[in-house]
Amino acid sequence: MQGKKIKTLIDNCFFDGEWYVAYKKNNEKEFQIIKNPRHHWFADPFVVENNGEIYVFCEGYDNIFSKGSIYCIPICRDETPCKIIENRYHMSYPHVFKFGDSYYMIPESAENHTLDLYQCTDFPFVWHKERTLIENFTCVDTNVLIKDKYIYLITLCLDNEEKGELVVFQYNFHNPPKELFRMKNRDNCQRNAGGCFFHKGDIIRPCQNNKIKYGESIVFKKVVVSNEKYEETPLSELKIQDLNVSSDDYMFERVHTYNKSISIEVVDMRNRYFNAFLILKKMIRKFQIGLRCKKA
Repeated sequence: MQGKKIKTLIDNCFFDGEWYVAYKKNNEKEFQIIKNPRHHWFADPFVVENNGEIYVFCEGYDNIFSKGSIYCIPICRDETPCKIIENRYHMSYPHVFKFGDSYYMIPESAENHTLDLYQCTDFPFVWHKERTLIENFTCVDTNVLIKDKYIYLITLCLDNEEKGELVVFQYNFHNPPKELFRMKNRDNCQRNAGGCFFHKGDIIRPCQNNKIKYGESIVFKKVVVSNEKYEETPLSELKIQDLNVSSDDYMFERVHTYNKSISIEVVDMRNRYFNAFLILKKMIRKFQIGLRCKKA
């Protein structure tokens, strides 16, 4: 036990890492890595197929300013990343969904303590903030589930509990979200790890397994949700060693997002490398975040 604590301390002080987005089409065996731009890395990928084109929406993290913005990467073209949403605060987890004839997005904006809805006015690159759904609310990685003509928002609220609480809302585009259920973050394995999807008639919710370390693996849970109840049952687990990646240049050790569409799967993976200046880097990042919060 003492040995594990020492190892964790050494890792936290001297071993750094960056996230990478990778994708695999149905006719391919290996995940292809999208190269990170200089001073940036990509994470939290969501995939949308529209008019024969494939787009990955993701967080693009700026290592210099310690802040994430929302990017779109066309997979069928030249894979040139395009920044589509940027604010003074950190943003990530761009859950894109279609309702009616329009595309919407609920990105994470926990640093701003809001839950915001964006609408696309010229797909896929032009977005505007449609409204703030909830103010003075700190939550991360919100999922949108459309079932039986109802819209459910599933998110991890960080306001009260140390590890957060899973909160389920009902939403209808006309009124503020109505809270239905709230439960503790059991075993630190409740945070969303990708959008919910249907498999053989069941609703599957990918969850981050952060029991020992952030992004340890992804747990897929069967979900039963209605206006009267919310239940979930773990079904399977996706570990980094389960992914076949076409690269010998990186040593990946973590995975914390999985999404798929009709013809493609996307994940993010974190590598690991020694950084003698990691403590200084963390101090600078805390200072930058604190400065942004003071300006808010």
